[in-house]
Amino acid sequence: MQKANVFPIRKNYEKLAEDILLPRFYVNTEREYGLFGTGFARVPVTQEVLLEGFSLSAEDRHIEFNYNTSNIRRIDIDKNNGNDVTAFTVKEREALELENFYGSIQDKDNIIVQLSKSIGDCVTQDNSLSDGDLRAYITNVLQEQDKMLGKNLNDTIQSFKAKVRALKTSYAKRQFEGKVRSGQISLQPTEHLPGEIILTKDKAPAIDKKMYQEEEGFNGFERTVIEQVISLDCVRCWHRNQERGKGFCINGFVNAYPDFIIVLHNGITVMLETKGNHLDGSDSRNKLACGDTWSKLAGPKFYYFMVFENSPIEGAVSVNEFIKNLQQLGANQ
Repeated sequence: MQKANVFPIRKNYEKLAEDILLPRFYVNTEREYGLFGTGFARVPVTQEVLLEGFSLSAEDRHIEFNYNTSNIRRIDIDKNNGNDVTAFTVKEREALELENFYGSIQDKDNIIVQLSKSIGDCVTQDNSLSDGDLRAYITNVLQEQDKMLGKNLNDTIQSFKAKVRALKTSYAKRQFEGKVRSGQISLQPTEHLPGEIILTKDKAPAIDKKMYQEEEGFNGFERTVIEQVISLDCVRCWHRNQERGKGFCINGFVNAYPDFIIVLHNGITVMLETKGNHLDGSDSRNKLACGDTWSKLAGPKFYYFMVFENSPIEGAVSVNEFIKNLQQLGANQ
């Protein structure tokens, strides 16, 4: 009896799926083996692995703090309660006064210390940074920002989060690219498609050539693309790749989860990531960079495409260009 919301691969695609081994990135790292000394092990690439050696002290401290006066808070220190910081909403006129006041306040250093702690507790939850490194970075930035102390604490936290995330991604990218060039990172065909999937979202509409008995649903643009895909004679089947922790991931310096996995009759497997008009920022560029590297190293049976509804970023393609590429790939023997 089939479990609710659990759907296996369709019978006519079972052998096909068994034969597909999807490549993932692996890196050679030095490991301690106790009494046996050190040696090298091959482990899957993660951003955490790539961030080994990362320190904020070596990174730039330029942060754009963009506030409006409606979000400004007054910062008070309670001397009788461990120098706790409290933020209060203020009116626009008071905000303008605070902006000048905090630039010359005698207690500025104490405020910075307390703010550094409050901000640091909210900025990162992983092990890639030590508390000391993060606090020192935040303190240095605050000391260089004479007029920001009286402003919105939440906006300040978000600005630091975005900056630290960008610095970590940039460092991981440099490490990834360098290790790919040196051969320390390589692709290994290690991942099978799952024998069954669990759907926690709406099912996809009844579209031909689906790999599983049911597939996860998608938005209007994704449906437009996949309907054009299945109209091609060279396409054997498609699968709606699931999100984080469930589907296949291109594990570069960022994780890229393709929206669709498309298999052609000649054995070529295509990873497709679709992007609407509002999804064209640095995140897309980073995923595209990882996908392109994956495609170049995976060999002639694997390809990656990022498809935009309109105005593709450099390296991505339009829907029409993608369909033409699929037809060309399908013609290969």
